[in-house]
Amino acid sequence: MKRPLIAAIVVVVLLVAGYLTYPIVFEGRPTSGERPEVLPPVTQVVKESSQQVRPGVSSRNVTVSVFIKLQVDDVKSAHYRLSEVASRYGGYVQSSSIYEGGGYVTLRIPAERLERALDEVRSMGRVEREERSVEDVTEQVLDIETRLKNLRATESRLVELLSKAEKVSDVIEIEDKLSQVRQQIEWLEAMRRNLQLMVNYSTVSVELRKSGYLPPEEDPLSRIWEDARKAFLGSLYLIVVGVAFLALPLALVGVVYLAYRRLKVSRGPG
Repeated sequence: MKRPLIAAIVVVVLLVAGYLTYPIVFEGRPTSGERPEVLPPVTQVVKESSQQVRPGVSSRNVTVSVFIKLQVDDVKSAHYRLSEVASRYGGYVQSSSIYEGGGYVTLRIPAERLERALDEVRSMGRVEREERSVEDVTEQVLDIETRLKNLRATESRLVELLSKAEKVSDVIEIEDKLSQVRQQIEWLEAMRRNLQLMVNYSTVSVELRKSGYLPPEEDPLSRIWEDARKAFLGSLYLIVVGVAFLALPLALVGVVYLAYRRLKVSRGPG
């Protein structure tokens, strides 16, 4: 009776030790399936640049990004209504992803119509969380404009020099510099268009969650099985590591014991 009891105690100790060891050994390692940290409900974050407006600038260029987490009764219906809101206010759906129990939809809405569009988005369900990020890009726009002005002046001078160049080597050198200047102009113009698009169209990211939907990982039974799996893996880890740690000492003890037995046998009884 004592041996089964001792074996049961050992198994229980191993399971408890394995469960306590598992988070330290395994969960500290990042995995692709980890879910992002959930922030407290309904928070608002506003980031504004502290740069001052240059003399002569009467307005600011700002980009606005809004994140809303909505609990809705029907995810597909909410997705369709979000597309309608974007179209009705002159915007568009930038991206969307719908899955069981929820989804993500990113809208681009004209900045001057943002607040009215947000009112409609909020009315589609219960707002669990809302964040707003505002970034002032006025200085970036002004810097790009200044650099473009200087580069275009340089381009004009190079074109004039090219028309007057007589040597082939001078022509090649000027054309090379002119090509570099034009590449920089194209790059800056693309940056300016992108900034202007971000200023003119605010970004609205909507996370949809179906009311009453319980993800598998939040199911109590699944949680029990997950804890049991962790306990088993932790115990297995302890056993493997323990065996590996004791393998060499046990092997040495075995060799010494066998040598002792052979020596005892060779000497005979006595």
